[in-house]
Amino acid sequence: MPDIQCSHQDANESNIRQVCQHLYENTQKQHYRRWFSEPNMNFKLLCPTCSEQVGDGNFAIPLLNVCDKCFWHICSYPNTQVGVIFFEPFYQERPSNLSFTHEFVEFAVPINGNILDMQSVCSLREPVWVALTDEGQLLGLDFSNNSVTKLAELPLSDLELLRRPPNKNVESEEKLYLSPNGQFAAVVNRRGQFGVVVNLVSNAITMHLERENYHVEHCDFPIAFFEHKNRTLLMHGTEWNRVDISDLETSELLTQRASPAYVSGQKPSDHYLEYFHGKLYASPQQDWIANDGWVWHPYGSITVWNLSRWLEDNVWESEDGSSKKELCERIDWDRSMCWLDNQTLAVWGYGDFEDDDLIPAARIFDVLTGQEIRHFFGPIGTFVFDEYLFSFTKETGTSVWDVQTGERLLFDADLRPTVYHHGTKQFLTVLTNQTFLLSRLRQ
Repeated sequence: MPDIQCSHQDANESNIRQVCQHLYENTQKQHYRRWFSEPNMNFKLLCPTCSEQVGDGNFAIPLLNVCDKCFWHICSYPNTQVGVIFFEPFYQERPSNLSFTHEFVEFAVPINGNILDMQSVCSLREPVWVALTDEGQLLGLDFSNNSVTKLAELPLSDLELLRRPPNKNVESEEKLYLSPNGQFAAVVNRRGQFGVVVNLVSNAITMHLERENYHVEHCDFPIAFFEHKNRTLLMHGTEWNRVDISDLETSELLTQRASPAYVSGQKPSDHYLEYFHGKLYASPQQDWIANDGWVWHPYGSITVWNLSRWLEDNVWESEDGSSKKELCERIDWDRSMCWLDNQTLAVWGYGDFEDDDLIPAARIFDVLTGQEIRHFFGPIGTFVFDEYLFSFTKETGTSVWDVQTGERLLFDADLRPTVYHHGTKQFLTVLTNQTFLLSRLRQ
């Protein structure tokens, strides 16, 4: 067992951490950096002077062994963390037999208009997708027979779908969402105020969506379909600090409650939420929701709460219910995340609200306890989980990760997919309005 320099001599080897001598001896407020010198989640603490030496290539920094308690005491206020220093490479790789197979698909007739977004009908075991075009059409694409079916025509209204002028803000792009059974589709302005829900079976407009316009340009429209007791429900933003649930068959609002008023100089209601809702993610069994929102500073805050409790026990569950937990605070929001199982959430980006930026990583949380289980570095971009964690971007390609060990098993720089189909285990890449690439992981 290494010698321990702090006063807690009863510490065991498993919880000994290292800090530079200056941080340990100086009890005044000072900055520090986290130094990841090995490809794992453990880090050392360095003062600015020592961190500059590491940055210059001098790794012979005098470090002290301290217990967990002393280590985390140095991390806490009044000290301020100001950055991260990494070794290279900062993730581990493991050889595997994994590879991707690819199939080019060309439709006989090109799709009219430009494809703005595509989603899969994930409940089907067939390669069926829905495409949103800039002409306001929702099209069904069946890759088993290369057929295209017009499902619905959207109203022009406030969605501004038709061919954006060149100076149109790209952050107002339209996003498509599908219910798990593929019956309903929602289209919203991503960083806008409005949306619409369509019944793809009857081709009828089911709902018009609207959230308050307070800082909508800073966070994605909060929306998520889910199933509850054989009903298809929609969670959607209605105010800047509020989301609601509606029954799509009846248009009934299921979370009716008065919005608490904020009065300057008075203590706000316990139900008053100072939180801007962002992207929503329903768990695989449809009973938890994860929300990637933000609060004033500004900084991001990822929260979770139980949908069954919200619908059946406490109409204020999304504000301050007993199941609601904040998983982490960070400098950014509306990044990617995905569910690994019904109570485990993988969140992109390592860091907190004092960092200059988030570092490519996957952080794994248990939503029942609100605790971080582990994290590993390397993943970047959009997350998808299906036995393995996939991370991909249009710029860097696709990586495949072992979520238990944090090792990268495969990297394909040429695979830059648009969306994933859980039912058929295929990635779809839109190449043109007529040609597509279907990719599948081969084990």
